[in-house]
Amino acid sequence: MNLYLDLEAAREKAEAVCAALSFDAQDAKAVLDYSKEGMFAFIKDEKGRRVEPDTLLSLLSDAVAQGKSAHLTLPFEVIEAGYTLEQAEKEHRLIAQFSTSFKKPPLNAPGRVYNIKKAAKLLNGTMLNPGEHFSINSLLGARNERNGWQRAPGIREGRYEQEYGGGVCQVSSTLFNAVMMADLEVLERHPHSWPSSYVGIGRDATVSTGGPDFKFANNSSAPLYIFAKTNEKNELVISLYGRTKNDGVRIQISSVRTATLSAAGEEVLLDASLPPNTRFVYREARKGKKSETYKEYYDLDNKLIKKVLAHKDLYRSVKGTVYVSADLYYKQ
Repeated sequence: MNLYLDLEAAREKAEAVCAALSFDAQDAKAVLDYSKEGMFAFIKDEKGRRVEPDTLLSLLSDAVAQGKSAHLTLPFEVIEAGYTLEQAEKEHRLIAQFSTSFKKPPLNAPGRVYNIKKAAKLLNGTMLNPGEHFSINSLLGARNERNGWQRAPGIREGRYEQEYGGGVCQVSSTLFNAVMMADLEVLERHPHSWPSSYVGIGRDATVSTGGPDFKFANNSSAPLYIFAKTNEKNELVISLYGRTKNDGVRIQISSVRTATLSAAGEEVLLDASLPPNTRFVYREARKGKKSETYKEYYDLDNKLIKKVLAHKDLYRSVKGTVYVSADLYYKQ
């Protein structure tokens, strides 16, 4: 008996069989998981498989031409995943972490602690795509009573004043240090009127509503994730996850005071409302300082590769202002 192959019917069957035997590759995934120490859980990539109907038809045609039954071994093409587990793990690793303390007075004032925790909560989980810019003022919005901020000490016009959002600068300064350690591009940063107690000289970043801002760019090749939290030790911890720009390189930040400036003296003003023999210091006189801040690059053996000047800062001398009662004023 002569056998023949109905190509039209066979193609329809072959396409159905091949569709059933083929499946797409599955890319690896990184899923945010706060219960994980590394902040992410990973789903492994899976290879795909493609079987071509023309290949099956060719095998069937050969078997029919031989006029006998045959066991067919159907070849297939392996489809590699476009995004592997190795890539996902490389792009979601801890690349920098920095912490500051607000344990001791005056850093632990209730309103200040509240503002730090509020800012950390708003910052936590922020993601920046490659090339995207970040502004902490844009993220936090206006610090005022309407937006739920509390009054706490903040530096204004060379003196501490109660203002809404006082303490937020500790968050921007902590983030600034983490950004430098990750070797990201700083777009805008300003020092305070004088060095801060919670970071080394030259490592602070002041911000204010409608004023100085802290901005940086994710100039790495992968998304950047920012995690911020406070802990039971009264520490603010900011961690950056993404893909390191320099594999096998660790960056350490160091700073040094390079000069102390001459005192600006103080201005003594009359306040006739003060009781006799009263002296009220409105603004404390402070000697200015100069500093230099460096990035130190270390290899896996903790060997210093290079030391680069990141920036220089000038903290100007602050002229003091003192109000005195009439008897003291005219006694000068």
